[in-house]
Amino acid sequence: QMAKLAHGLLSGNYSKPPPPEPEDPKEVRIRHQEGIKPLMFKTLIGKGHAEFSTKRQQDAQEFLLHLFSYIERNSRGVENPCDCLKFRTEERIQCVQSNKVKYTSRADYLLALPVPMDAATNKAEVAAYEAKKKQYEAEKKFLDPKELVRPRLPLSACIDAFSQPEFIDGFYSSAVQAVTTAKKTTHLATFPDYLMIQLKKFTIGDDWVPKKLDVSIDIPDTLDLSQLRGTGKQEG
Repeated sequence: QMAKLAHGLLSGNYSKPPPPEPEDPKEVRIRHQEGIKPLMFKTLIGKGHAEFSTKRQQDAQEFLLHLFSYIERNSRGVENPCDCLKFRTEERIQCVQSNKVKYTSRADYLLALPVPMDAATNKAEVAAYEAKKKQYEAEKKFLDPKELVRPRLPLSACIDAFSQPEFIDGFYSSAVQAVTTAKKTTHLATFPDYLMIQLKKFTIGDDWVPKKLDVSIDIPDTLDLSQLRGTGKQEG
């Protein structure tokens, strides 16, 4: 199934332009297949899974990780093709009371980056669009979808937000044997051959209801991740 899917994507047989519209309106145009429906692939990978074996809407990131674990299980004793995506994250937790630190690391396939909406580069345009949208809704009019203005953020802002320290209240510190505050930072202990990025586009609104962010992320051609390099435990 993996080979069939790869062939379908790479062969170009399923991405041909549609035939021209017939001049005679009575003439029936033969429809060409548009894209690929990997139903057999999904059925195989989801077999026996409580969620992915159903036809309900699923989370793409969760399915991807399930696929990786499926491949990993079937690669014991041979080369695991997912190793080119694997990296280790390094978490540094510092007790602010004693200044002592603890390092932990874990393997991962996806770098999950937050989406800091405050870093949008087109706030004025977004505000104008939202005001116009509210006006149209009040007048019960429909806004042309072509006029949609999404907040635009550079990927560097997401990386900066990821590398910022996070303060944890109610942290039990074994150094002082008490509950205190800790500062946590996350870096990369190793780098993969190919980095897969997940944008955390779900957030909690003011009414405590989860919502999905509709944003555009500007991706540069060259990405410098040196600021994310972990250095491990240092002298002192």
